[in-house]
Amino acid sequence: MVTPFVQSSTFGQTEFGILVVDVSLLAILLKKVLTTDRLWVVFAAGFQLATVLMHAAYILTGVVDSEAYAAAAVFWAYLVLFSLALGSLRLIRQGS
Repeated sequence: MVTPFVQSSTFGQTEFGILVVDVSLLAILLKKVLTTDRLWVVFAAGFQLATVLMHAAYILTGVVDSEAYAAAAVFWAYLVLFSLALGSLRLIRQGS
């Protein structure tokens, strides 16, 4: 929800606004991993970690194509959302 407001829309340089959002979500998910026994939270946190590592790789190397950087950001974001959606549906069906 916040990402469209913080991205530069070019992905030609490190997207520090998106990085802040991604690190914040990773911190929330990691806290949830430590306080729950739900496996889907682990998957969501793992995919979010991959997103943050993608940003780190871009910062450290700076040689990633801007289109690849944007595509990777979207790819990992969808996997996080997919994990959260499946976990939420499962919780609704279980009634807990």
